[in-house]
Amino acid sequence: MKRALVALCLFGCAAGDDAVKAEPANDAQVDVPLVEVSNEETSSDTGASAETSTDTSTDTFVDTGTDTAVAADTGGSADADTAAPPDTAVADTAPDALGPWSHAIAIDGTNDFYADHEKFPTTTAGYDAYVTWDATSLYFGMSGADIGATPSATKWVFLYVDVDPGSSTGALNGEKYNTQQAKFPAGFGAEFYLRWKTDDSFVTIQKWDFPTSAWTTLTTTVEHKKTASFVEFKLPRASLGSPAAPGLVSFMINEQASLESTYAGLYTGNFTDGYGALKTFTKYLSAASSSASPNAASRTKP
Repeated sequence: MKRALVALCLFGCAAGDDAVKAEPANDAQVDVPLVEVSNEETSSDTGASAETSTDTSTDTFVDTGTDTAVAADTGGSADADTAAPPDTAVADTAPDALGPWSHAIAIDGTNDFYADHEKFPTTTAGYDAYVTWDATSLYFGMSGADIGATPSATKWVFLYVDVDPGSSTGALNGEKYNTQQAKFPAGFGAEFYLRWKTDDSFVTIQKWDFPTSAWTTLTTTVEHKKTASFVEFKLPRASLGSPAAPGLVSFMINEQASLESTYAGLYTGNFTDGYGALKTFTKYLSAASSSASPNAASRTKP
């Protein structure tokens, strides 16, 4: 009997242990919801990722929009830049293309005249005249051997100025040197003239005195500079009565006895070089205010 009880007890204890050991299995069943909860947390994390994705989408939208806005600004700048060149071009070219001719020269012995626009061939090969102007002054230059290599106190450069061409005022002939004198072209009457000896020993501006029909000295101070075979002068308009549209005649003479000659006249074909008791001129230069360059054909008068 005791053996039977002991055996039963041992069986029951064993069975109880098995029952206890079965609880972890039940725990495992209980853990399943925990796993599901963990899955839900993972899903929540995935949801957070979705939120991150949303943020990313938002960021992408905002950044893209901002970039697009910048591009729009850039487009605006491009439009402004595109518009600028025509304005600049008009500002740069309008004065030259449409305004009156104007070019100031520094009187320093350097030939700053524009060869294409302000240089004139003369009646004598190897001699050139230069003329330009601005609102306040007339500028005149001459180049040639008698200015540089063979200067002389008997050789002169002249520039005659008619302040009102075509008005029948002023001197119709130049001042006489020894036995030579210039006869001006039709429509030209000189009120002033520049005279300069090629050895640079003498320079004045002369003025025509109508009542006495004689030339008088206006000034002996004339801004000029000679370098080698080139000389240039500046004549302030104010000293000439402030002419708005002067006419100009230039030439050279040699007044030495037995060697008298008139030559280097502005414009080829203006007259025939050589001696002339009354040398007839056929052309003068109009310095009237216009956009035409000084050596434009339209300025050759009459």
